[in-house]
Amino acid sequence: MSLSRAERFKVVLAAMVGHILEFYNFTIYAVFAVKLGELFFPSASELAQILSSLGVIAVGFVMRPVGGILFGHIGDRYGRRIALTLAVVGTAAVTFSIGILPDYNAIGIAAPILLVIFMLMLGLCVGGEGAGASIFVLEHMQNLSPGLIGGIVNAALTMGILLAVVTGLIINSMFPGSSDAWRYAFYLGGLLGIIGLYLRLSVSETPEFEKLRQENKIVSLPIRDVFVHNWRNVILTIAVGGLTGVSGYMVMTFINIFFNTIMHYDATTSLFYGVIGNLLLIGFLPLMGLISDRVGYSRTMLLSAMLVVMFSIPLFILLTTGNTTAIIAGIFGITLLAAGIYAPLYPFMLGLFTPEQRYSGIACSLNIGIAMFGGSSSVICVALAKYTGINYMPALYWSMVCIVFFTAFACIRKTEFKRIIQGKPLLTEETLS
Repeated sequence: MSLSRAERFKVVLAAMVGHILEFYNFTIYAVFAVKLGELFFPSASELAQILSSLGVIAVGFVMRPVGGILFGHIGDRYGRRIALTLAVVGTAAVTFSIGILPDYNAIGIAAPILLVIFMLMLGLCVGGEGAGASIFVLEHMQNLSPGLIGGIVNAALTMGILLAVVTGLIINSMFPGSSDAWRYAFYLGGLLGIIGLYLRLSVSETPEFEKLRQENKIVSLPIRDVFVHNWRNVILTIAVGGLTGVSGYMVMTFINIFFNTIMHYDATTSLFYGVIGNLLLIGFLPLMGLISDRVGYSRTMLLSAMLVVMFSIPLFILLTTGNTTAIIAGIFGITLLAAGIYAPLYPFMLGLFTPEQRYSGIACSLNIGIAMFGGSSSVICVALAKYTGINYMPALYWSMVCIVFFTAFACIRKTEFKRIIQGKPLLTEETLS
């Protein structure tokens, strides 16, 4: 039974709010990374404080694959809606807890330890949120422009980041020099969770899961089924997770960090450029999603990744010129390439896994890739630039991850890769191997 327009809107909104919350929470930490480094790692040098603070984000990403397995199991066994409801509640609760956490001066070494524990818990919950929300909305839409819908839902990730960046701008402007104002941003994350919970409880389960339940096709241990019968696509999805993780975070969070910690711009100017990148990404994601519906999801991702290898260094050099026009042009190009990689992500992955193993397969594999490459990308890129003195080193890291993706795709989906390279029309993407 197809949904009405109003019901479709509610489904998309429920998925988007969860995505907004997911990336708001991680981004608000990155926005205040310098301040949190001072408060929770006070005995270290300035660079060590920054790297330690960013390292806590990377630690949170380590738990994302575990969260993918946990919530993927719940989603494939008991329903997508139940898994997503639990994920949004957990995410909001942990975010609020970080907001009330005393700093190092108040409770000593317990402060950074608790911060790491909370980020581990946040990573666990987020591991079941992102992939699950996209599966939820695309299964409800039933092949209605998956690229466009996926692009719109992925734009919600950027909205969450933009909300975090704007929140940071407002707090830095209203409370300059304050050591506690950052906490208001984490309280807001808790409030978003309440809204997300209401929306998640107001929508129905997906038709595909209801069909699995009616036909008694639910698998008792879906993650085992994935690794035994579909391990090739697990490897490909890990590579895709690494590629989209690095590409997305290049715009969503790293632009702000790049200007603040590498180019030494003040916090307000750095956040301003972060806002520009995220605003562009909100517009580019649906556009590239619509294009991918026409030219193919894998073709769009491969071609965009090829362009990253060719043009990422010149684009990053534009960011180092000090000229506002050149900087915005560089951000424009980087954002367009990232959108071309990110927009087709979930429609592409839906064809890799059967409905009974889909949540577990995508959530676990995707988050392994994100944890391996995306979660650590900010720390790696800052360290590379700082220790080599070459400001465009992040572009080389991005290109390296693209090459890893090319290799995995060429080995696992040989026929499709050859047709793309040769410029031939694609067959049905989901059936190629």
